[in-house]
Amino acid sequence: MISAPKICVGSQIRAGLSGYVAEQVSARICYELGLPADLHESHASYVSHWLEILKADKTAIITAAAKADQAFNHLAAYSGYQSEPAEDEGEEADETAPVPACA
Repeated sequence: MISAPKICVGSQIRAGLSGYVAEQVSARICYELGLPADLHESHASYVSHWLEILKADKTAIITAAAKADQAFNHLAAYSGYQSEPAEDEGEEADETAPVPACA
């Protein structure tokens, strides 16, 4: 079994936020691998739950996204996965472009 770094250790994030970090990592992995995004009936209640958390803590989304990025980078490095470069080699990718969701 591999030993993953404890990305959220020492963080001031609430208990439920670690689940959001996991969802962000999952969504990014799906996006990077080109997996289809399917909607499920449970999505509305799931989103409602996270809206409550995000309303209570305005910085939760930033913290979770940063932790999810760290987790994705760890998994990508371990697996040898390399993201495709931006369309223009010398330019950054357009971060305002919509990113498809992944179930």
